[in-house]
Amino acid sequence: MAVSPETLAPIDRTQPLPIAAEPAAATPPAPATDSSDADTENQTVYVSFDATGDDLSGLPAAARALIENEDPSTVQRPAPAVDAAAPSDPAELAQIQALEIAAQRAEIARQERELDEVQRALALRERWLGDLRKELKTAQDEKRVLVAQLADTKRLLEDMTARVEKQAAQIAALEAQIAERMSLTAFAPDTPRTRPAASSERLDLEHPATLMPLDDNSAPIVLDRKVMTVGRTRDNDICVPSVLVSRDHARMLVSEESIVLFDVGSINGSFVNEQPVKRHTLRDGDIVRFADRRYRFCG
Repeated sequence: MAVSPETLAPIDRTQPLPIAAEPAAATPPAPATDSSDADTENQTVYVSFDATGDDLSGLPAAARALIENEDPSTVQRPAPAVDAAAPSDPAELAQIQALEIAAQRAEIARQERELDEVQRALALRERWLGDLRKELKTAQDEKRVLVAQLADTKRLLEDMTARVEKQAAQIAALEAQIAERMSLTAFAPDTPRTRPAASSERLDLEHPATLMPLDDNSAPIVLDRKVMTVGRTRDNDICVPSVLVSRDHARMLVSEESIVLFDVGSINGSFVNEQPVKRHTLRDGDIVRFADRRYRFCG
């Protein structure tokens, strides 16, 4: 039925527009809606429109139904939006929550295992560090002991070196005294040496040692007396024909066991293997030099 604005009764625009309630029996169970839909249903709607024309498209459906004398219950309302992703079955929802809880428990158990492994590794590291500290302390103690022993050894070595040097000096002094006494007692200083002294008696040796001259073709000198005097004059047991040789140059003490050479203060010295000597025990093959004259010792 067409309704024109002239046929309508005057409407007070300051009053709320009445909306007919839908029958309770014919209303199906309403789906769950959010708070905005509930607030919208409980609100009072104030409608203001210009009724000067025939166009009612700008009015709500309920208002158009009242104006056109239609039943407002037959007006279709839009269905509330429903989340399609949310499960509607409570059992399925409980299963999903149980799976999430199980996954969280598995992750917690994995993290606890990792934590236990880290703690075991830290404990092993601490034990290892403790063993290293003990070994380091032991090594340091041994080092201190060795340093102390080394210091004691050095002191003992220094003492022994000093003693050896002192004894060597004493031996050198005694040898000098012996050589001096031998030079004074074997021959009197003012008597001609026409014969050997009583102490230079001949030895009965099966193979006596000899001195082989190296600077001339003279015969070897046989060392067959207890004391052999060496000098440039003929009254010596061994006459060395050189002006560089002293009159009383050296002594040679001969025995069956060894032959010892003593220098008795000569000017140009006595040498064995080109080393100056004051006292020296000769060995086979030694090169003996009196000043500038050389001999090979054959013992």
